[in-house]
Amino acid sequence: MKSRFLPRIALKARKRKEHHYRLIYTVGTLALWLGILLAFVLLDADAFASGRTRSGGTHEMRPRRVDRTKLSASPKRLPLVFVLLALAVLTTACAWRGEASVNQPTESQPAMSIEVPSPGQVNLPFLIAGWAVDLGALEGTGVDRVEILEGGCEGTVIGIATNGIDRPDVAETYGPQFAYSGWQFEVKLLRPGDYTLAARTKSSGVDDYSQCQAIQITVK
Repeated sequence: MKSRFLPRIALKARKRKEHHYRLIYTVGTLALWLGILLAFVLLDADAFASGRTRSGGTHEMRPRRVDRTKLSASPKRLPLVFVLLALAVLTTACAWRGEASVNQPTESQPAMSIEVPSPGQVNLPFLIAGWAVDLGALEGTGVDRVEILEGGCEGTVIGIATNGIDRPDVAETYGPQFAYSGWQFEVKLLRPGDYTLAARTKSSGVDDYSQCQAIQITVK
């Protein structure tokens, strides 16, 4: 039971890390804009703003005179302005770096199971079904394709399984991200005899097949 819940613990830790960096990213961005705003305020940017004066009963836009007494006091505030801007930029840069590291693709960690049929005798038609996930996926189940083969993992492909089936039990073990990890395929065209049926999966972003399982059956 211990090993069963280790992946779920790791996934929860990664989710907490993602939430942490998104929070820092948001706070850092707000701090950056707040620092810029405070810089304009502390430097008396309004002294350079344009003003309205009346001339002949009409409104005419004229540049406002700069108050030199205000500007002479501004250099005393420059250290505080630079500190605010530096803190804002530093916080945002750290958040961007953390966000980028979280979103890097993780190592593929495929897991799967063939649940039906059980090894032994079967009658046509029958379902071969189970679940498949890639625990390294950043989103979704991480599995793009499930192929059914006759003759083992290196045998002949006889069909493509329907995937995306809801599996609450898998979601309970590995997390809600992997809820739609079920797959199934109906086998109809095998003659009576002994067979090795296999299911192999392809993970998202991986060129080759990620995992394969096989079972021994006898068709009556």
